[in-house]
Amino acid sequence: QVQTRHYPLQQQSPSWMAGDVGAPTGPRRPQQNHPAPAPQDQAGLSNAQTSTTAKQTTMAAPATPAPSTIAPSRGAPEQVIPREEDVLFGRSRSLHKHKGNMHMHQVVNGRKHVFEAAAKSARKQVIAGVVDELIAEGRRFLKRQTKEADGTLIWVEVSKERAAEKL
Repeated sequence: QVQTRHYPLQQQSPSWMAGDVGAPTGPRRPQQNHPAPAPQDQAGLSNAQTSTTAKQTTMAAPATPAPSTIAPSRGAPEQVIPREEDVLFGRSRSLHKHKGNMHMHQVVNGRKHVFEAAAKSARKQVIAGVVDELIAEGRRFLKRQTKEADGTLIWVEVSKERAAEKL
């Protein structure tokens, strides 16, 4: 028989702060939660992978994908502390007033006429130029991400490609 254990789900923090302009005032909608991992025995197998009978104990081998289907591990994203010059992704009013975001808007507005005059195929190059210029100034593009382990919000750096998509 397989034993099943149920664990309470952790509540995640909202991506907005209570005092933010535009923060919801009504009841919150349910947050998506991730279940806690199944407890493991001394052999490293979860309870769902072991079965016990009166006379015999059997252990199922952990499921492992074929070597050709294993995706390369990217590891956990590195947590960073935002600086004034960084560009922060998000929808909060306070982020619009962040110095790095205000500077990015100035650069974008300075190139707006070039972007609008460019052919559709050349517009990606204009956007990539803005991203490269901001990175050359020492600015980073950061987004909030939830740590699955404890549900806290952290800032992580995004790739140039993702930054260009968001501009």
